Amino acid sequence: MSVLLVIMILISSLLHVIWNMLGKKGTPSAAFFLGTSATAVLVFLPVYTVLFPFSEVPGKLWLYMIASGFFQTVYYIGLGTGYRSGELSYVYPLARALPVLLIPLISIMLRIGVIYSVVNGMGMVLVFSGCVLLPFEKGNMKRALSMYLSGGFLFAVLAAAGTTGYTLVDSTGVRQLAEFLPYSTTSALVSVFYLSYEMLFAFIFLLMYVGLVKKEKGYFLDIIRSNKFRAFVSGIILLLAYGIILVAYTMFESVSYIAAFRQMSIPLGVISGIVLLKERQNYGKIVGSLIIFTGLVLVYV
Repeated sequence: MSVLLVIMILISSLLHVIWNMLGKKGTPSAAFFLGTSATAVLVFLPVYTVLFPFSEVPGKLWLYMIASGFFQTVYYIGLGTGYRSGELSYVYPLARALPVLLIPLISIMLRIGVIYSVVNGMGMVLVFSGCVLLPFEKGNMKRALSMYLSGGFLFAVLAAAGTTGYTLVDSTGVRQLAEFLPYSTTSALVSVFYLSYEMLFAFIFLLMYVGLVKKEKGYFLDIIRSNKFRAFVSGIILLLAYGIILVAYTMFESVSYIAAFRQMSIPLGVISGIVLLKERQNYGKIVGSLIIFTGLVLVYV
């Protein structure tokens, strides 16, 4: 693997952890990610107005992008609420890893026809084992078991469900957009166009959710008063993290390696939570996150 590719993936993984830390340290809520998505919409204004305006979007694509925006909203609600009730070093690896188990399960149920090897299967078993281990502490089995019914766990599962939903929708939606755009359009540009509208609908759905939920309105006012800059920076870092991956996809053919090593963000997230946010340290988080990372590498090989 190219040294440049490794550096790009590490930078992207680090940026991914940073914007999640900002969400955890700020006002963890759907309202915070409303500010983050608003930043993305502002950045993408040239796409909506000049490069790929609304009038040029084919009718059938709207359904994919609306559905993807909805699942993005579910992801942000789960992530924001999970960070409010749980630790970054616990919620983050769960939210990142569980889709690796949910996507194959739903693919099989929908008969999409995805074929997995024995090595992939072993990786999924390791991912599941690592997730089970995360809350465990020596001599405190009762607390570990209670974590499975905690808000942090339940909302991490909700975030993972959102990720699973938009991943399955995007896998078809991006291909549909690529067929519509000129042959000379690069895959990165196709992804940018698709992502811009996906983020637009995520913003719209988040705005509706925050407007309807009284607590979220309060959180949003708090963000406006004291955390708007943090939400803005989080949105910029989010786009940079994903943008680096889009560039990597166009520069290198090792797509499976890129997907695998992006999971470096999981141990980085656990370490950041423990070291920088002073969260509880236990062997379950350390060992579990390393097992999850190993399993994810096997899944994507």
